[in-house]
Amino acid sequence: LERLDFIKCDVEGAEAVIFENAEMLHRLKPRIIIEPHFVGGVLTIQKCAQDLAKYGYVCKPLTQIGIDIPLLEAHPPIG
Repeated sequence: LERLDFIKCDVEGAEAVIFENAEMLHRLKPRIIIEPHFVGGVLTIQKCAQDLAKYGYVCKPLTQIGIDIPLLEAHPPIG
């Protein structure tokens, strides 16, 4: 890929591992919205934020109306 602007990630718990080795994020810097899930009784939001921080991403939870689990919004580094 030469350009990637946005990723919508709803992969039913696999988000806990797919951002561990995602070097293309460093190069393409897309904005990402993740729908976290419970894996082994733990919500994946913290793990995703830690994995994305390795690539300079800043993450923040987004409240979903009518659902107790927030989305995770990830903004790429500037530059």
